[in-house]
Amino acid sequence: MDLKYGICQWCMPGDGMYAPKLAALAGWDGVQLDLGTYERGMALTQKAIQEGLLEDAERYNISYPSLVVNAVTVHSMSKNRRDTSEGQIVYELIRKGIEVTAAMKIEAIMLPCFFESYINSEEEFQNTVTAFRYCCQLAQDKGLDVYVESILPAKDQLRMLEVVKMPNLYVFYDTQNYDAFSDLDQVEMIKAFQPYMGTQFHVKDGCGATSNRMVGEGNGKVFETLNYIREKGFKGWVISENFYDKLPIRLRNETDQMAVSAEDLAVIKRVMEG
Repeated sequence: MDLKYGICQWCMPGDGMYAPKLAALAGWDGVQLDLGTYERGMALTQKAIQEGLLEDAERYNISYPSLVVNAVTVHSMSKNRRDTSEGQIVYELIRKGIEVTAAMKIEAIMLPCFFESYINSEEEFQNTVTAFRYCCQLAQDKGLDVYVESILPAKDQLRMLEVVKMPNLYVFYDTQNYDAFSDLDQVEMIKAFQPYMGTQFHVKDGCGATSNRMVGEGNGKVFETLNYIREKGFKGWVISENFYDKLPIRLRNETDQMAVSAEDLAVIKRVMEG
């Protein structure tokens, strides 16, 4: 696989309204999709929405590199065992996510360990391991990869891979999360995770918060990280998680926020392609 460039559905105007068309017009190769919230019925479980997205992908020559179950940042993988009422919601989200990923012929699913799914104890670590093992087993039966995104220290994140012990589990690296949510160094983290990162990662930048600066204009050491990834011969998806519809980024062009994303894309390409 050559380098491909994607954008997160939830970072686009209207939370991804007309995402394939807008992404294509701005020059992106793909859109990373979100399953949708549990409270609103997990939108992508609806066949009509799946069919519409697949039709648009063909019409605009857009791919979907992965499906993200962002709802697990609200319904905690780490705090809830499967046999609890909240745990049952978590496992339903995982199961539905796998079903949608397979039905849409998307190659991977990602579960983020953030907010309600932060891991702060050994019990929470083990609950999360159990959830990921379940996800990986379902995914393996359908030929899918699974990604974990977290701010765990490298030794703990790599221990998770070892304990889950599934060949289809990879680390989903992000160029700003460690700077924004921890005191760990972004460059040291990519050096630890690079052998385990699969074929996709997030790029974003910010100051004082995530995704609020154009790439290279924040505190995330993004250029250092991207240069390291490029030097290691990465091939796959570079996916922007900058918010082009939020302040202050949208001030660059409030009437055409996707044109701002095209500016970011040009910078990302320049760094990744040397």
